Amino acid sequence: MGLLHGGDAWLFVGWCRLREDIRGFQLDRIRHLEITEKVFPERDPAVLDADLSRWRTRRLG
Repeated sequence: MGLLHGGDAWLFVGWCRLREDIRGFQLDRIRHLEITEKVFPERDPAVLDADLSRWRTRRLG
């Protein structure tokens, strides 16, 4: 979904298939990356905005 900078860290914000929710992944903690052929469909921008707002609220709450 995107990259955010917060405090001293960069976060990759994306959909976690394991948790089935939006998650923030701190870039300096990622130890393995695998590039696959999977392509995910684009999301409705209104849904994306709502998801990101909900994620920010949980992170700050």
